[in-house]
Amino acid sequence: MPDTLRGKGIGRALVEQAVEDARRLGHRIVPLCLFARSQFQQVPQWWDVLEQFTNQWRKDSCCQSK
Repeated sequence: MPDTLRGKGIGRALVEQAVEDARRLGHRIVPLCLFARSQFQQVPQWWDVLEQFTNQWRKDSCCQSK
């Protein structure tokens, strides 16, 4: 993302829309992008759309204890 757009919530909005689309369509998400992965680690309510093999990093996440 260009520096001029950083900090405006655009990245989070994109991830959130992807989660909503995945739920609506019955799809699963594999967050390969480090930003998307960090967003998933911060929002447990999105974990229902994560692809099964990504559950390990979710469980090992530092955010799990929060």
